[in-house]
Amino acid sequence: MSEQSSATELHFCIVTDDISRTTEWLTSLLGAPLPAIEDGPRPNLHQEYRGDVVDDEFRQVYFIWRGVGIELIQPGPRPSSWRSHLERFGTGIHHIGVRGGDTPETGEELTRMGHAIVHQGGSDAGSFAYFDTTSELGVLLELVTDVSRR
Repeated sequence: MSEQSSATELHFCIVTDDISRTTEWLTSLLGAPLPAIEDGPRPNLHQEYRGDVVDDEFRQVYFIWRGVGIELIQPGPRPSSWRSHLERFGTGIHHIGVRGGDTPETGEELTRMGHAIVHQGGSDAGSFAYFDTTSELGVLLELVTDVSRR
């Protein structure tokens, strides 16, 4: 992977069963403004989890604190990597996300190294793919591509 141009190119994600509670607790601890929670279905977002189409709603928060991206996700009831993590481990870090233009090449390299894609999706705005890097990092690695950055 190439060196990232700024800390906002990297984020970590926590899955939680109560995004309102977790967001309020974390922003209070950090002294950060309370961000809006995105609810409801994502128009035109296609997702696959372990090869099956995922059609589920989820709640999400994303904010930047001191140059670090922080994402919180509350999964819906249907199967997803988020739901699986929450059921297995409870609230906690689900993935480290990397945003960058070299995503296709990096993804191919991760696959060659034996790290399968477990959850992926995309829309007109961009795409994401979670690779199973738990044997190396203890969490998934997300590669994000923004259409606006191509």
